[in-house]
Amino acid sequence: MAINYASKYAGIVDEKFKLGAMTGQAVNSDYDFIGAKTVSVYEVPTVALQDYKRTGNDRYGTPAELENTKQELTLNMDRSFSFSIDRGNYEDTQMSNAAGQALNRQIEEVVIPEIDKYRLAKMFAGAGTIDTETIGGYYEEILKASEAVSEANTPLTGRVLFVKTAFFNKLKLDSAFIKASDAAQDMLMKGSIGMIDGMNVFVLPSAYMPMGCDFIVAHAKATTAPTKLAEYKIHKDPPGINGWLVEGRVYFDAFVLNAKKGSIYAKQSAIGSFKVTSAKGSASGKSRFTLQGIDEAVIRAGMKLVYKATETAPTLGSDISAWTEAPMPNGGSFEMEIANGTKITFALAHEGKAHAASEVVTVIA
Repeated sequence: MAINYASKYAGIVDEKFKLGAMTGQAVNSDYDFIGAKTVSVYEVPTVALQDYKRTGNDRYGTPAELENTKQELTLNMDRSFSFSIDRGNYEDTQMSNAAGQALNRQIEEVVIPEIDKYRLAKMFAGAGTIDTETIGGYYEEILKASEAVSEANTPLTGRVLFVKTAFFNKLKLDSAFIKASDAAQDMLMKGSIGMIDGMNVFVLPSAYMPMGCDFIVAHAKATTAPTKLAEYKIHKDPPGINGWLVEGRVYFDAFVLNAKKGSIYAKQSAIGSFKVTSAKGSASGKSRFTLQGIDEAVIRAGMKLVYKATETAPTLGSDISAWTEAPMPNGGSFEMEIANGTKITFALAHEGKAHAASEVVTVIA
């Protein structure tokens, strides 16, 4: 017997996304579903002001017909999970593994974090500015970002600052920041996290941020993020299981609108680092590569995983457009045919520029 919890708990699950997702303030829902996996996004233009004429016809000026731009965007993240709870284990743990509670934990601890990481990676990849130059103080870097999004006509209200823990700790030691305002003093003395330069602040673990990224300034008008909860099911005593089988599937994606990408600014001061291990693959001559220290969502969001037969790692922002693109990982690993013993280096590229690099990998095939 299958119970479809998508309909029974749709409101509750949706609320968990709103409350639990760290990126909720930085995305919008200005879209319409036109199919199972496709949304329409509309951009309505404006017209210039002109002088009013007190005589004649068309005193307000010649009317210009507004022709809105329609984009049809397809959701690419179609993700799922499945787990079972044996009735014996259920009884032995005093019902602590109740299927409904387990489903809630799955949403809060796995589904929502993946969506957050994916959205942040999308913002990074689609940012109008990815700054890799160091100009001085940490507070000055944030003010520079604020100035850049202001020049892109970003509204003053509604800006969000996502900052990596390590950068935030350095910011709190910056004398310019300490002297900047009473809010900074309050943050230092009480440990509260409020606003910096009019931006709501979210301090995130490094695992949430795109590889090597220090902070991201964003406004919700720039990123639309459709999330479609497809199905969550709990099967009681399905064939072959004395207990419960829990299954879930979720469609989601995030799209930075080209006309508004200037409202997103990302800062990266050093190249990111990750590790790739090699082991024998599923067939002769193949090697299985496993990623460590890098979230798969970053690659799925638009950063390219590339490699080259070299022992020299690229530097931040260097041109690696000639490197070969690796297969899309699935569950953190993938297979390729490369000669046994070859030494290669992997990197993450955005628009052909290096943003993260691995240690040298010796291929085992």
